[in-house]
This record gives sequence, C-alpha cells and structure tokens, in this order.
Amino acid sequence: MANLDFLTSEEKEKVQQFMEITNTKCAETAHQLLSDSNWRLDSAIETFFIVSSIDAGEPSASDQSNSENNRNVGFVENIGESHDNIQEISAGYDSDWNASHTIREPLMTFSDQPVPDQLNNFITNFHERYCTSPDTTMPTFYTDTLQNAIDIAFGHENENLCRPLALFLNNEKSRHTENFIKSILCNTLVCEFLREKFVLFPWDTTEELNKERLFQMMIDSRMRAVCDELADFARSVDDFPVLVIMNRKRYSFEIISQFNWRSDVNEAFEGLHEAFDKFKHEQLVEISKEIERKKEREIFDQQRADYDASLQADLEKKKRKVENKVMEEKEKNVKEAKDKVQKEVEKEKEKEKEKEDQKIKILLSKLPMEPEASDPTCVTVQFRFPDGTQGSRRFLQSDSIQTMLDYLTTERYSPEQCRFFNSEFPRKDIMKCYDCNKNFGDVNWPKRETVWIVLN
Repeated sequence: MANLDFLTSEEKEKVQQFMEITNTKCAETAHQLLSDSNWRLDSAIETFFIVSSIDAGEPSASDQSNSENNRNVGFVENIGESHDNIQEISAGYDSDWNASHTIREPLMTFSDQPVPDQLNNFITNFHERYCTSPDTTMPTFYTDTLQNAIDIAFGHENENLCRPLALFLNNEKSRHTENFIKSILCNTLVCEFLREKFVLFPWDTTEELNKERLFQMMIDSRMRAVCDELADFARSVDDFPVLVIMNRKRYSFEIISQFNWRSDVNEAFEGLHEAFDKFKHEQLVEISKEIERKKEREIFDQQRADYDASLQADLEKKKRKVENKVMEEKEKNVKEAKDKVQKEVEKEKEKEKEKEDQKIKILLSKLPMEPEASDPTCVTVQFRFPDGTQGSRRFLQSDSIQTMLDYLTTERYSPEQCRFFNSEFPRKDIMKCYDCNKNFGDVNWPKRETVWIVLN
C-alpha cells in the first residue's frame, strides 16, 4: 500500500481528486504526477491522459478533442469536492509510474565550484523543494568539505565530544526520494536528534559526475573501504536516498547503520538511537584499549618518578605545616578582632534598645486612652507600615498630631527613623506640612485618614 502520510491535507485531497477524475488506482502515480506538475491538478490530469494515449496508440483529432472536453467537464465537476481521508491504494502499478514520472532537477549540478558552494546550492534547492510546508523541518546540514566534517566528527581532543558521521546521499531519479525526505529526514524528532548527536554531510548523486566527485573525496579522506561498499550500492537508483551512519576506529572507517525508503520514521528514529549508542559503546571500548596502552607505557616512568615525588612531598608537607601555623595564627587574631567588634556592636544595640524601651514606656504612660468608635469627636487613622502590614488607631479631635507620632513611636516607628505621609494627592509629609503641636481639630484633620510610614 502506498504510504502518503507525509503529504499535507491539501496535497492528499488533490491526490484523491486526481484518482477519481482519471479513474486510476495507483496513488503513487497520482502523487508523482502532481508533484512533477507543482501540484497543479489540471496540468497533472492532462499529462496523465497524454501518456495514456501514447501507451494505447495515438487517437484521431476529433477523438482527442472530445476526450479533452470530457476531461475538462470531469475536472470542473470534481475540483470542488472535499475529501478528508485518502485511501491507501496498492502501489503495484510501477508501469504507470515509469510512464508518467518526470525526473526532477538535481539538487546540485556538477561544476568546479568549491564543495561549500555546491553544498549551499544543495541546501537552497532542498529547502525550496521539500521544506516549504509547515509540517516539515529543515535538517541541519554540514556545509564544508568532507574532510572537515570528518575532523569535526572524530577529531576532538576530548573524545566525549566526538560524534558519528551521517552521510545523506540523495538521487532525484529515485521514486522514493520525496517520501523518504518528507516522512523521515525532515521529521522534527529525527532532525533534532541528528543535529544534536551527529555531523550530517549531504550530497546529491543525481548527476553521475557528482557521484564520482563524492567517491574521489571519500578516497582522498582514506575512506576507500566505505567508498567501495557505497559504489556497489549506488548501482541501483531506487535504493536511494540513503542515510549512512559511520564511525572511525583509529585510522579506518566502518558503516554502523544505514536507512533508506524501506525504513519508516519509527524504525529510523530508533535505529539512529541504536547507532549512536553503538558508536558510544565502541568509543568506550577504544578508549579503554588506549588507556591500557598508556598505562603500560607509563608504568616505568611512574616508578622512576615515585621517588622524586616522595621527596618533593616531604618538602611540601613541611612547607605547608609552617604556612598552616602562620595562617591559623592570623585567622585566630582576625576572629578575635571580629568578635570584639561584634560584642561592642551588640552592646551598643542593647543600650539603644534599652533607651528606646524606656522612651516607649514613658510615652505609653502619657498616651491618652483610645476613644470609642461611637465618640463623635474621634478621628480614625489607618496606618500602612513599611513591611506591608496595616493597623489603625482612634484619636480625639482635641488630641495633638504629636499624640499620633508618639503612638507610632510606641510601635517602634519613631520620627527619627521614618517619615509620615497623608492620603492627599500629592501626598504631604505630615511633619513638614503640619504643626505637630496643634490638635486634629485645629488643622481640619479628616474624620478618616490613611497615613503611610516610610523608613528613612
């Protein structure tokens, strides 16, 4: 059954319309003709009937005219129909596909341009051809030479940063190219995993000269064994496209895994994980072997260095002992000085607190009783404290504003530490704008007022 899940809903609808109008049962043929016609339904239908007429024998002019009219009528009647799902149709009509398939232009034409320039052309054409719909993700291709891709993948001094090399080899003559690219290579999860864990080097082999150039680059990069394997594989166009995962062991390369149109997206995604895990496992094995070799080389040097290290350690030990004694004495003196200062600060704070407590005690003894809320001569003041809390207190109109300030002092918000603002706009600084010795009635203090306390 043809797998067209990689198409957009609009493209699927056009495939279904094409199959109904042309009465063909080959979904793959419908998809290929529409794709080659830039998804123009009328053009794809016309191409289909032209090819069909050639296969069946050339019709007369009148028959051809009638056939054309019938097709146009059928097209008009069916073009507006809406189809939510495309049936999976048997893909056994290879002869229909071969007859109607128009070879796409290569993603990069052969030239004597430097490899980076050719790859930039590849990426531009790839994006325009396969990544214009919102449900596809553009892969992150490496755009320098193959040798530099190898160096990036395997040449890190820190071997933990090494990554497998992924070769994406494309051929626009293959009938499986669009399906593989859209459903697997441009899948978001696959793209992200390739970007994070692999170095992805692309190449288009549609033109024979480009394929030969790739093989020469591989030979120049000491990849002859892999090159021979791919050269044998490349004899069949319909085995393309292929994603080849490679590892380098010391100075030789090997293929870990490869994926082509026979893989679905789940198999490819799981296979990439397995290939990366295999790469890391082989890397650990190689690192272990290298460690063993280094250990053997280092044993003699280590034994010879042990005696010198022992003598040096004794000298360092004596030196550290003297330094530690000096440091301990210095730290002791610093700590004693800090403790002395801290005690003096705490003692001063205690004195200040005692003075403040004594002042509060005196103010509390002088503070008039809070009047009842029912008293017609009382004023109510709402306080907004700096810590976000609120409070309130009632005073008589005959009480002085200083009485309110004394009350706030008993709440440990003294005028020396704070400023007090009323609710007028703009707000007024009470201590600056009022004579605090006057009572609330004298200054026409509101019956209800809000006072904001702000720390200096």
